[in-house]
Amino acid sequence: MTWTCPSHSLINSALCDITRDTLAQAADLVPLLLQTVEKAAAQSSQTALLAEGTTASVLLCRLSLLDSQPETKFANFWKLILDEKNPLFTTEKFLSQANDETLCTVLQLCERLFLDHAHRLSNSKSNMYHSATVAVLLSRSWRVRKRAQQTVKKLLSSLGGSSLAHGLLGELRAVINKHKVLPPDVLLSESGELTELGRSYVPPRVLLDALCTICCSAGQWGDPNEAQNLAMETVIISHHPSIVEARPGLWPVLLSSMNVKTEEFIERNLEALLPHLLEVNADNQAVKNAVGALSDLSPNKLLPRVIGHVIEGFSRPALLQVTRDEYNIMLTPAGELYDKSIIQSAKQEVKSKNIKRENKAYSFKDQIIEMEIEEEIRKKKGIKDEVQLTAKQKEMVQAQLEKEASIRKRLQEMDAELQSVVGLLEQFSKRILLRSHRSCQVSCRS
Repeated sequence: MTWTCPSHSLINSALCDITRDTLAQAADLVPLLLQTVEKAAAQSSQTALLAEGTTASVLLCRLSLLDSQPETKFANFWKLILDEKNPLFTTEKFLSQANDETLCTVLQLCERLFLDHAHRLSNSKSNMYHSATVAVLLSRSWRVRKRAQQTVKKLLSSLGGSSLAHGLLGELRAVINKHKVLPPDVLLSESGELTELGRSYVPPRVLLDALCTICCSAGQWGDPNEAQNLAMETVIISHHPSIVEARPGLWPVLLSSMNVKTEEFIERNLEALLPHLLEVNADNQAVKNAVGALSDLSPNKLLPRVIGHVIEGFSRPALLQVTRDEYNIMLTPAGELYDKSIIQSAKQEVKSKNIKRENKAYSFKDQIIEMEIEEEIRKKKGIKDEVQLTAKQKEMVQAQLEKEASIRKRLQEMDAELQSVVGLLEQFSKRILLRSHRSCQVSCRS
């Protein structure tokens, strides 16, 4: 067969037809394949060209292993596909526009790089292909997701699987942390069709499947320490609201698949777990969920430590020493003065200078009343009084701003710690009420 113009279908056919035994026969394709990747790089806004380039890259990754092919021939190819500053086949735009066939080819490219060319991948270069693999794992197409799950499981079962698992988990965590559970009415139109938001939305169940896929091979690594490291990494993310929506109580199930006993793990790693569970982040519902769930799993070891942390948080003497003025300073936006006495004093000086000498027709009192009326009119019109401060007054204002900024920072830190403790207390209250409700239901049935 004569190869002249490497169209997508032609390259795809070559990708399907070339086996390990016939790989050497395809060596003549290298110049044309290199040209295809270079063309894709030159016109990276063209999705069709990027799709061709992806297929060509998979073939080149395989052909580069041939002893007959000098490394120098592929120098520009590696430079193009491993450029983390200008990624070709791993951008969010390309992956979102790619069809199912192209996504599967991207998956093949990731597989070949992880298996055959791991030595070429630094951390930053690995990250973009970890991200692409996760994107394929989260595809809306079940066929693509199934293929991705099979590939990822195979990769994680190979040598170096634990390192890959941590990389994939890091990218998946970034996706899950941004995810929010949305109601069906914003995902589907009245006719039952997906809305624009619905077409880009990743359902919680898909996130759950991806997380389980990444973690399920840990029990096969033969290294309990690596499995326990992965167990530690999943503590918070497995309690994210989006994961809980799809599968409450997931974390013990993940640990079981890793051959890790949950209660023993908590007790052995208690000191390492506590910083993750007691972090000062009042808005992190995943942390709150994790604290509640793990306290149930370890009521004798973990729960007393968490309760002690809550009591200590409410018992801080500094909370009783906060004045009303300090509280109001915390509520005042940064860059604005709460104590405006310096400004008021400067205004008063200006007023005093503008008042004319008292006479029978124009008393001091009349002048002050007139100036106050003018000031009220300016306020209603939204006209701000620009007070000209002296150099000394400007220094005083700056000193007061710095003083208030210090107070604001101190109180905001205290408030964040207090809100975190309140969040833990709320979580305990909910779980106690839930257990009481279940106990009542059991009693009623009996």
